[in-house]
Amino acid sequence: MIQICTDFDGTITTKDTIVYVTEKFGAGEEFRTRVVDEIKSGEVTVFRGIQLELETVKASWEQAVKLLREDVEVDPEFENFVAWTRAKDLPLTILSSGMMPVVQLFTGHLGLPTYAHRLEVTPEGW
Repeated sequence: MIQICTDFDGTITTKDTIVYVTEKFGAGEEFRTRVVDEIKSGEVTVFRGIQLELETVKASWEQAVKLLREDVEVDPEFENFVAWTRAKDLPLTILSSGMMPVVQLFTGHLGLPTYAHRLEVTPEGW
């Protein structure tokens, strides 16, 4: 059996949502770039790097959703791709190191199995 898996950020969407919220509501581009360099060098894991970035995000879920919906788009062909996989009876799963609530914000209506990081939004950081 064939199983199709897809990433979310920058694959289904036009922008990486972790990059977006970190730069818009968090420590900014310079900090995020430093964290990415630490991931690449092996100083921190991808999981820890994402934690470091999201801990700096100081926005309510409502604020973030408003701007995410305004500035991030789903690839216009993605729903056609989902329909094609269903017509061919090919299971499609989203595997993402992104944030489950954000993935669901954009793809939840499709009912696809999705694996992504849990997210807790607090005033102290995400």
